[in-house]
Amino acid sequence: FAITGDHWNRKNPRPNAPAYERAIVPLVLYGPNILPKNIDQTQLCGSHYDLNATFIEFSAPKGFPYFAIGRNILTTTANDVAISNRWLLSQTAIARANNPKDIEDLQGNRLSTVPENIKKAHRQYQLMHAVSWWRLVKGNQLPKQ
Repeated sequence: FAITGDHWNRKNPRPNAPAYERAIVPLVLYGPNILPKNIDQTQLCGSHYDLNATFIEFSAPKGFPYFAIGRNILTTTANDVAISNRWLLSQTAIARANNPKDIEDLQGNRLSTVPENIKKAHRQYQLMHAVSWWRLVKGNQLPKQ
């Protein structure tokens, strides 16, 4: 089983809650042998964009080809960044996806510099949204050049 949450209209538990508290939702995976034996759960990160890839890799045979915007949450590392429609979340910082200079640490303190992994994730965020726009507007036909 997979259990996750959503927070579209969730009321924050306190006024001016840090972005981290406003952004996170749980993901509970339950079942026999669901997590690899050598996994460091503290290093995992992901978003709802990553659920399809994660579930496909749970259920499909090893090496099964598929297409997804996200990645398997269970293969993330400490340097990876979770990308959602609103946030870029690393192990140490959280930034607005549409403006990575609006960034703070996980305790809510403003940061003056944007780490490289957040900058890279912002570019990935832009590309993900470009592909989504293209598919909705233009369909499956890619330009020849």
